[in-house]
Amino acid sequence: MSGCRERVVPDDGRNENRWVALFTAAVLLCGVVGIYLRQAPDTPVAQTPDLTPAGRQQLTELVIALDEAGFMASDGHWPALAAMEQALIPPFSEGGWQELANGCWLGPRVGQPDARWLVSLPANAIFLDGEEASGIPDCTTPLHWILMTP
Repeated sequence: MSGCRERVVPDDGRNENRWVALFTAAVLLCGVVGIYLRQAPDTPVAQTPDLTPAGRQQLTELVIALDEAGFMASDGHWPALAAMEQALIPPFSEGGWQELANGCWLGPRVGQPDARWLVSLPANAIFLDGEEASGIPDCTTPLHWILMTP
C-alpha cells in the first residue's frame, strides 16, 4: 500500500455551535432594529385639570351613567333627563341638571358652584368647563370645554 493518508475531520459540532450563535444574534438584531423603527411617535398628553376626590367620584358616576343611558336608548332616541332621575341614576338623581337638547345635559360639579359638566350622549363624551367657557354651551360644538372621556 502506498502512503496516502486522508484526514477525516470528526463531526463533533464545533462549527455548528458557531453558526447557531451567529443566526441567533442576527435574529435578535433584526428584532431590535424592527422594534426601534416601528415605535409610535410621542403624542402630547392633554392637560386635564386636577379633580378633587368628590370630582373624580362624580366623573366616575357620569361615565357609568353614560353607559346606562346607552342601555336605556331606544330607536335612536336618548332617554330624557326625567327618566334618568326617575331611575335614580347618580348624579342625575341628585338634581341640578338641565336638558339642553336630546341627549345633551348640563349639570353642576360637586363642591364647585361655578363649575359644570356637559354630557353629550350622541358624542359619547363628558366635558368639563374650561377657563373660557361661559354662557350656555352648544352640544354640537363644545368650544372651550375639556374632554374628560377617551
